Amino acid sequence: MTKEEVRRQMDEIYSSLSPENIPWNRPKPPDALETLIESGKVTPCKAIDLGCGLGNYAIYLARRGLRLQE
Repeated sequence: MTKEEVRRQMDEIYSSLSPENIPWNRPKPPDALETLIESGKVTPCKAIDLGCGLGNYAIYLARRGLRLQE
């Protein structure tokens, strides 16, 4: 499968499904991530959200002072 084919498939999924019907969309970050951030064990730093989907985790991290890489 080419990069263009993957891009078309992803565009189709994101344009045709509501967020709650996208299988990998998780509105809330995993408990383990929240625990690390809220406990202060992970302090503001550079971060990357691989395969970020709708960006829910990226938004969570940015609101807590982490700088996200593009």
